[in-house]
Parts: sequence; structure tokens; C-alpha cells
Amino acid sequence: MDYIACMMEQDEMTVNTKTQYPEKHHSRTHFLMVLALLYWLPVATILTGMVPFSLRSLLLLLMFVFTAIYAIMQGHSAAELGLENFNLRTSLAVNLPAGITAAGVVFLLPIAGVHDRLLPPPEATFIFFYVLISSPVQEFLFRSFLFSEMRRSNIHSPIWQVVISAMSFAFLHAVYLDPLTGLLSFAAGIMWSIIYQRIPNLAEVSLSHAIIGIMAIMSGVARKI
Repeated sequence: MDYIACMMEQDEMTVNTKTQYPEKHHSRTHFLMVLALLYWLPVATILTGMVPFSLRSLLLLLMFVFTAIYAIMQGHSAAELGLENFNLRTSLAVNLPAGITAAGVVFLLPIAGVHDRLLPPPEATFIFFYVLISSPVQEFLFRSFLFSEMRRSNIHSPIWQVVISAMSFAFLHAVYLDPLTGLLSFAAGIMWSIIYQRIPNLAEVSLSHAIIGIMAIMSGVARKI
């Protein structure tokens, strides 16, 4: 009897847990609304001049805050968001070489306007902000959360997942009004999306993002950032 009672209690706890944190699935229309409100609209406010370009970093942080709140309300788990470290070694073994290699390619790009490399380097405070805040925030938005939402919206095609993530990431950089920045952002978005899709780990893809981004900024390729 004690065994049966114990089993019934465990079943009840399981039911309560599922009730408290239900696994929610959305329609693709719902996903498009999330994409429009949390991703496209903030960028559009800068492109249309409603929000000054100088406030782009603040707007990025607001995007993160609203997206994080939404993720909590929808019950996104740590596993769904790539916040667990069971694949840490595998992710590091892929992201670190990819980040270093891509950073080298960015540095060696034979681009027009190479004289920008003579500009003074960005301030140390910006470097810390970019590495510790901006890169993880961007990866949470465009890989961690976005992939989780796509799976919940039954968008399981690997190609569509990569394309949606990379295009959304590139659109974020449209505020710089620089074709090269947009092209490089799209290319980097494809690389990070493919890596994250196969090895979902937010910390390591953020590290790769920071390495490439800092090299692009220091070399003058992405100095407008």
C-alpha cells in the first residue's frame, strides 16, 4: 500500500509539473508575430529614424529583456535554450577553431576602405561590453531563443532554421547602412546557426561571436559598430 501511495504521489507531482511548465507549441503565424514584434520592429524603429542610431545598444538590451521575459512566460527550458553544458567540450572544439579561422579571414579580407585600419582602436569599455554582454545577448536572441521558438512552431527544416536565423541576424545589422557589414553578418550568421543547430551551446557560440566580432572591429572591417 505504501508503494502504491508513493507511486500515486509521484504521478501527481509529474502532473503538477507538467501543468506548471506545459510544453507549448505555436502556429507558424504566431512565430511570425513573435519575429515581427521582437526582432523586426525594433530594427525598423532605427531605420525609420524613430529611435536614434546612438541608442542601438540600448535597443538591443531591450530586445533581450522582452525576449527573455517571453521565454520565461512560455516555459522555455534551459535545454531548449542551449544553456546546459553537457556538450561543452564538443562545442568548444568546434566553435573555437571556427571563430579563430573566421577571424583570420576577416582580418585578411582585401576590402575597399582599408585605410580605416588606421583609426584609433575602440575604447576598452566597448570591448568589454561587446565580449561580455553584446555577443551573448545577440546569440541568445538569434540562436538560443530563435531556434527554440522555431522548433516549437514546427519549423524543423535545417535549411529554413539556418536561413531564418542568419537573415534575422543580418537584418539587425542593417542599421549600419553598410553592405559589407550586412554581408559579413549574414555569412557569420549562417556559420553560427549551423554550429548551434548541431551543437546547441549558448556559451561557446557566444565565444566564437566575440572572437570574430572583435577582430572585425579592430581591423576596421566593422568599425561602424
